[in-house]
Amino acid sequence: MQWGNLNDEEKVEFAKQEYAESYLIGDPVLLKTKKTGRKNVGYVSKAIHDPITSLDAYVVTDVQLPKNPSPSQLQSVKQVAILYQGSKQLYGDWYGADSSIAMQTPLLGIPQSMQAVTVMQDSLKDYPQADLYVYAHSLGAANATNALGCLDGKQQERLAEANLYEGPAVWHLLNFAQQKNLGQMKSKILNHMDLKDLISVSGYSPYTDPDKVAGILIYVDSPNLHDVGQQHMWGGYRYDEQGNLLLDEQLMKTASKQLAVRHRQAYLLARAKGGTIALEYEAATRYCDFLGRQIAQLKELKKINSQIETTLVKDHSETKRRMYGIPNINAEDIEHCDDTYRLKPQYHYSPAAVLISQRELDGGIRAFINLKNKILNTADQRVLQDQQDRQQFCLME
Repeated sequence: MQWGNLNDEEKVEFAKQEYAESYLIGDPVLLKTKKTGRKNVGYVSKAIHDPITSLDAYVVTDVQLPKNPSPSQLQSVKQVAILYQGSKQLYGDWYGADSSIAMQTPLLGIPQSMQAVTVMQDSLKDYPQADLYVYAHSLGAANATNALGCLDGKQQERLAEANLYEGPAVWHLLNFAQQKNLGQMKSKILNHMDLKDLISVSGYSPYTDPDKVAGILIYVDSPNLHDVGQQHMWGGYRYDEQGNLLLDEQLMKTASKQLAVRHRQAYLLARAKGGTIALEYEAATRYCDFLGRQIAQLKELKKINSQIETTLVKDHSETKRRMYGIPNINAEDIEHCDDTYRLKPQYHYSPAAVLISQRELDGGIRAFINLKNKILNTADQRVLQDQQDRQQFCLME
């Protein structure tokens, strides 16, 4: 089966397989849609679940390979897909890669994103005759963007298609070489965005500069589900009878026009207020809006952090309560099990580590707030000084 012939619904189902936990090497990857029913699209050749970086990904090939394939068997692979999973683990994902992105860490400085590069490079090397497909969601889309940005000229030719879904805006976290590489593959990368998805929408809008996005932005026509988690997990994606994703056609048609109008208005405002001052002011306020969103995300992480102990104690108590309801098990048995299998919260929770994390988050929040205030104050002072200078110039005339 040629993966390039999959319809939009099947591609989304393919991407959803990145969240499967039961796949083993050699297992078939089965997609199920209303239109096409159950379909085998390939076989798992690698399952990555790294306990250190928390990267979760699957490598899928179009042919089933033995545990130790020969060079000729590796060369028989004509299609290889990498499925990068989004955030799922509290510490490795949310406190690791996600918080690093929120703190504006370059992607090549984040261990999980760096390992995503290694997985893609190894896949291209292991299957030298295969076309590359990429499916990634949320944090996985950021990792995939980082890896795609590291493809050189010959490797870029092997990329057949990349489908990214609901990922954060990370263009500014890439280096110049990565941005250049992504620009050369722009038509091969489809970057899907549901603007009602409050988790990933930060940084994207109809005014997003199309030259500062990995691939082509695809605006999804979705209903508001009033459920943040469901909206983020493709819940608003709808399809026609042929399995084509319903798009916000008006938004896609007008996005570039609105961007041009915005630039024109900024230019006219600059002429009215004195050269480039107004343009600088608009850029400063937009960046401060972005900082405001980052501050809100860090505060949300801090809120989650503060609930860890309560959640663990509650879960532990509930587990013991259920054990008391099991026939022929007494309190002594339960306490023995509790000690033997280290079920108590203190074995899974470090107050010192959480305290350090809270302090780091507080430091990040303060730094962002201070930076935001400094930028706004400087921008206001420049506009005021420009007005005073022009008034003085008029008096001199």
